[in-house]
Amino acid sequence: MRAADWVAPDRYEIRRDGRRFEEWEQDYAGKIGLTCAIEYALEWGVDSIWERVRANAERLRSLLEEIDGVTVHDPGAVRCGIVTFAARGASAQQVKAALAREQINVSVSPTTSAVIDALERELPDLVRAERASVQRAALGHRRRRRSFLGRKSLGRPAGKLDSGHEYGSHHSRRTNG
Repeated sequence: MRAADWVAPDRYEIRRDGRRFEEWEQDYAGKIGLTCAIEYALEWGVDSIWERVRANAERLRSLLEEIDGVTVHDPGAVRCGIVTFAARGASAQQVKAALAREQINVSVSPTTSAVIDALERELPDLVRAERASVQRAALGHRRRRRSFLGRKSLGRPAGKLDSGHEYGSHHSRRTNG
């Protein structure tokens, strides 16, 4: 065992150093996967990966900002690859459920995960798009028209918002795996 030393048949002593938090079993597959991921990242170049992530996220933010009723909530001069937004008239959970029906994978960032920021900025629970969702949405609009944010399932017809902006093409699709 790593967290403790077994000093007698009926007694052990917890270590005083950082190893007290280690378990006996180790995730060798995870270690191999991490090694492969590091090698892959170094092969592509961390700077070029960052530029791609940044550009894809900014493209998605731009697309979302064009939609009436959608507000992007990502402050800062340098923003990360995670895009957070809210839709007027629908909770983050409703948006997530509607997007899931459209095979778009997002998560919800509740106000409880950032209480101080949520209170200071008066934020609701937010929809959080990351990784493949951001990349697919930013790399190009889908040719098939489907309702972005599941408008049909949120009580609004698919097609155009009040502003006349077509929203059916601004989405990404979740992939299995």
